[in-house]
Amino acid sequence: MIKLLFASVVFVAILAFARVTTQSAVIEDAPTFQVLADLDEGGWPVRQSSSDVELSSLPDTIYVSIVNAYDVSLALLDSLAEQEMPTLTLLGLSNVVRTGDDRASGRITRDGDTYRGRLAARATGSMDTGSGLFKCADYSDGSQEIYAVAHIEPATGLALSPRGEVLHRGSLGEFDLTFYFFPETAPVFAVRPTCQSTIGFEGYTRNPYGNAAPYPWLPQERSSGEFVPFNDTKWTTQIGLRLHVPPAGGELEYEDERDHNPELGSVSTWSIYMSRGR
Repeated sequence: MIKLLFASVVFVAILAFARVTTQSAVIEDAPTFQVLADLDEGGWPVRQSSSDVELSSLPDTIYVSIVNAYDVSLALLDSLAEQEMPTLTLLGLSNVVRTGDDRASGRITRDGDTYRGRLAARATGSMDTGSGLFKCADYSDGSQEIYAVAHIEPATGLALSPRGEVLHRGSLGEFDLTFYFFPETAPVFAVRPTCQSTIGFEGYTRNPYGNAAPYPWLPQERSSGEFVPFNDTKWTTQIGLRLHVPPAGGELEYEDERDHNPELGSVSTWSIYMSRGR
C-alpha cells in the first residue's frame, strides 16, 4: 500500500512538472493576441473587458462541445540535467506516454457579462511509464459534471500562425468566450485507473479582503472537489480556455492546434463546435 501511494505521489509530481513545461512552450510560441503572456500583479493572465461588446444583443443560450485529443510523451524530460536522468529512468518516469481525449458539452445561459452552466464531461485515456521500478500502464474512463463560467470578450479572429486554428464550418461572431471550469460532481469511473489520478481542486471562500477568485466574474466561493484525469491544465486551473463563437443563428466548427508541439513530445488538438440562436 505504501509503495503504491509513493508511486502515485511521484507520478503526480512529475506529471505536474511536464504540464508546466509543455504550457510554457506553448505560451512562448503563441500569437500575441492570445493573452497568455501578459500577467497581472497576482500572476493571472490579463483579460479584456466585455464593455466593448453589446450585451443586449447576445443570445440567452449557447450550445458548446469541446474535445481535446492528445498524445503526450514526457520524453521531453531529457532536457533535465543529465545527473537527474538515471534516477528518473530507475523510477520508470523518464518516458511517460499519455494518449486519449477529454471532452465536455452542454448548454450555457447568459448571466450579465458571462455565460454559465453545467457541462457533461468525460476523460478517457491510457498511460504507460515504460520500464523502471514503478512501471505502470493503465486505461481510464471517467465522467462527471463540471460547472463552466464563460466570460464575454471582444472577438480576436482566427490564429493563423504555423500552428493555429483551422475553420471547418460556419463563421466567427462578434465576441469570444473565455471558459473556466470547476468540479460540480465527483468523478465516476467506468474504468478506474491504477496509475493516473484524479486532479484536486482546493476550493476557496470569500474573505474580508474581497473575492479569493482571480477574476471578479468567477464564483465568489467554490467547494473543494476533484476533476477526472484531464490532460491539459486549461480544464483544471483558472488560466482560461478562450473559444470563438458563431454569429447570430449560426453554427461554428473549428480546430485549434496551438498546443500542438510534436518536437516537445506534445500532440494536442482542440476540436470546437458551437451553435447559438438569434
